[in-house]
Amino acid sequence: MIDSDLPIKDIMATIPENYVQLSQNWLQGRTGFGGLVAAVACEHMHQQIEDKRTLRSFMGSFVAPTPAEKLSIETNKAREGKNVTQLSTNIIAPDGQLCFQSLAAFGVPRETRETIPHELPMKAEARDSAAVMERRLIQHSPLPNFLVNFDIHWTGGGIPMSGMKERRVGMWVKHNGALNCNPLPAILALADIPPAAVMSYYTSKMVISSLTWMIDVVAPMEQIDGSGWFYIDYKADAAAHGYSQQSGTIHAEDGTLVALSRQCMCYFD
Repeated sequence: MIDSDLPIKDIMATIPENYVQLSQNWLQGRTGFGGLVAAVACEHMHQQIEDKRTLRSFMGSFVAPTPAEKLSIETNKAREGKNVTQLSTNIIAPDGQLCFQSLAAFGVPRETRETIPHELPMKAEARDSAAVMERRLIQHSPLPNFLVNFDIHWTGGGIPMSGMKERRVGMWVKHNGALNCNPLPAILALADIPPAAVMSYYTSKMVISSLTWMIDVVAPMEQIDGSGWFYIDYKADAAAHGYSQQSGTIHAEDGTLVALSRQCMCYFD
């Protein structure tokens, strides 16, 4: 029988055995929360890295719904060069259906003569400004199961099914409870919490699902406290013909730019 309430640390503990078991509290509609699925794939890749190479870029494709069942994980090393290792991972359902496919690059820091300073400062509203936005969120949105695993302070932007018609989504996020796991997948899971901003253009129920997701890492995730607060600021770049493109930034609480995100999602009336 599948435990209906598994914390992320227990889910991650099974990964060295080449499987992962999702539970009902990680569902997002009929599928597993995409951030957790991507985090599982990334952690399985990370365990194949023998030196101090850190995640530089992660790309994932959500091929099919991921059930709350025991899933197998397969990782292949595409190439290991002097500075960069590239890997691919598949997450597969018990019936053999491919659910998630990903590619990632892990690289060592390199000595460079010039550095382009980060010009994406965190423009975050205070966490205590979230009360009004959160009341509106509860009023307008059926909340998915996976949100119980996080502490979320929604500070600005498009509340799903509110008719606000706002392209931006901003929120403070952190994991609930102790992690006791690698900060790398913990941060990746947080980065997928915000919904598609296009959902704020609707006032009635709609269906949306991630198609592809790309994360480019700016600060080495292993040097960031994955149990702390992060500010996520995403914006809808375009939405038409049932596909929405959304991009943005993930900052640590002290303002450090951690990663850049870009995501393509499908939406249905």
